Order: sequence, then C-alpha cells, then structure tokens
Amino acid sequence: MTQDGKVLVTIVVPVHNEAPNVQVLVDQITKVLLPLSAEYQYSILFVDDGSTDGTLAQIKKLRETAFHINYLSFSRNFGHQSALLAGLANAAGDAIITMDGDLQHPPEYLPAMLEAFSKGADVVYMQRINMSESLKSTLGQLFYLLFNLFSGYRLVANAADFRLISNDIAKQLVALPGQGKVLRAILPTLAKKPVVLQYHEAKRANGQPSYSYHDLFVLMLNIIFKFSKAPAYSLIIIGPLLLLLSIILLTLSLAGTLIVPLFLPIVLLAISIILICTGMLGLFAISLMDQIRQTPNYIIQESSIAAP
Repeated sequence: MTQDGKVLVTIVVPVHNEAPNVQVLVDQITKVLLPLSAEYQYSILFVDDGSTDGTLAQIKKLRETAFHINYLSFSRNFGHQSALLAGLANAAGDAIITMDGDLQHPPEYLPAMLEAFSKGADVVYMQRINMSESLKSTLGQLFYLLFNLFSGYRLVANAADFRLISNDIAKQLVALPGQGKVLRAILPTLAKKPVVLQYHEAKRANGQPSYSYHDLFVLMLNIIFKFSKAPAYSLIIIGPLLLLLSIILLTLSLAGTLIVPLFLPIVLLAISIILICTGMLGLFAISLMDQIRQTPNYIIQESSIAAP
C-alpha cells in the first residue's frame, strides 16, 4: 500500500523481440488503468529475454518520460519461464500481474483481475475460451487432459501466463529451491484462494511468435518429469504388457500358428524395454542434475531498478 492507501500493482511483461509492440502495450495498459488511479498505483516491469531487434532500446526510450516503466535485461535468452521468475523476484507491490508482450493478453481484463484480488483472491488465473484450431493448441489441450489425469497435480486448463499473483504468493514462489521452475505447475500448490476468470485471446499484433513447437515440447517434458509420477507408473504398466506380448508371440511361434523367427519377439522385447527404461531414466537423471548443478535460472545484465 502507498501512504495514501492505494494498492501497489506491478505488471511484469517478458519480451523477446517485441520492439513493435512495446509502445502499443504501454498505451493500452495506461488507457485501462488510468481511470483506476484513485485506487491503484501501477508500474510496468519489462523483462527483456535476450532480444536482438531493439526491444530494450525501445523500452529505455519510453522510460525517459515514463518513470513508472522499469526493465531487466538478460545477458542472453534464458526462456519465458525464467523471465517470469526474474520479474516476480524484482517486482514490488501488493499484486503482481504477468502478461505477454505480444498483445495477445488484452489489458482490458486487468480491472476484473484487480477486482478479484480486492475481494480476497491470492491467484487469479485467466483462462482462454477462444482456443484456436492449430496443432499447438490441440497439443496443449491434450497435455492438460493427460497431466491432470495421471499426475497428483491439477493444472488450470488453457490458463497460460496471463495471471495475477499476490505479493505473498510471489515471495513463496521465488523462495522455492530448484532450477527450471514452471510457474503454472507450482502455483496450484501455493494458491489458497484462487479465482479463474475467462478471456478472449487477441491476435498477435506484430512480428512472429518466439514460442515454438520446440519450446512447447520442452515445457511439457519439464512439467511431466518434474511434477508427474506417470512416467514411473508407465514402467510398471508397459513392462508386464511387453512381457505378455512376448509370451503370446513365442507361444504362437512354437505352436506353428504364427510363422516368425523365434529370436524376433525376444529381440524386439529386449530392445523395447532397454529404450524405454534408458530414455525415462535419462530424463529423470537430467532433471536431477539440473538441481545438483544449481545453474542459474537467469543472469541479469542490466536493470533500471536500484539494487537494495
């Protein structure tokens, strides 16, 4: 709270090659939040994730006349989740809102998020209700379905990184040990009074999305192998099934019902088990090594925020 009783709000915006969108986003946020200035005092914290198109220069230009705009700049591209984490670690205020810089998260929904916060919500999820028919969207929905079905965690389906987090939740999140944190998987375990609001995702205004199929696949693997017991359970299920299949093939082959070389089902069974076990154990080992190595989630090269 400010001395005059206003609620402090920081809007964290990770950006990667979003130079054409920075000014437009600031204008939209200002238009929406200016009428609420009697209740809220807001600032915008851009986290430049190694942009190469002049995004940081554009942000600095805006800051020359708008000191409520701050920035962090990474030494290289560390990824969207690391940018979000850095923003949360450096954001001040009672509430922190995270949103993308590509204008697909419409600022017009900010008042509704703040209203939910004022009524006691500590996490406000924004759930997309106009999912596209793209392959990326279909894969995302399938992932949420399978993850919630087989893991001990509950993810809010179609809720991306457009959300409000209370200062207390943000502090808990940042303080958690470990590397490669995935916020959307951790938040449901911390939120005590979550609220889900729905929104229509806007079309990207300029440029090309930097979040590729590869990034989506890596994010899915990261969530699955750090937050789900499904891979371990799959070994218990797949093993007996493969054993049963090999017995059937061997029986049919010995009985002369199925003409296949005897060594074929044995070799296939051995190769399948070796590949599956090695792959899964390898992924678990990589995840474990990430924690042991204590590699940084991000390295801040430049910042407009004064060091404490």
